[in-house]
Amino acid sequence: MRGYGHRPVVQHGDPAVTEEFLPIVHRVFSNLKTWLGGPHHGGSPKHLQAHLNQFAFRFNRRFWPFNAFRSLLGIAANERLVDG
Repeated sequence: MRGYGHRPVVQHGDPAVTEEFLPIVHRVFSNLKTWLGGPHHGGSPKHLQAHLNQFAFRFNRRFWPFNAFRSLLGIAANERLVDG
């Protein structure tokens, strides 16, 4: 489809296979579960999307904390310009 071939991989609980084909996905979900269980105590379905958005924002900027702060300021400034 669309120039991509699909090749299914059966893991059968083999960590080496998982690490080769999905190198970070388990770490991401583990971090997400820990993060949600921490300050948010699991969160509520009503606010789940906002919590996921915040996690993704922080995760994508985890190596550059100052850039995360600068991005947040930019987002806030744009919101103020749109609302103002």
